[in-house]
Amino acid sequence: MIVWDTGPLIAAADTDDEHHARSVALMRRTPRPLLVPYPS
Repeated sequence: MIVWDTGPLIAAADTDDEHHARSVALMRRTPRPLLVPYPS
């Protein structure tokens, strides 16, 4: 299981982000499930 922080998630969603392509590629090759922490 991989824990994803908000940085790569935002970069993957924002096509103008300089890390967009790398974040999307990383998400595609990372085994599932992806765990996204919920702020409390």
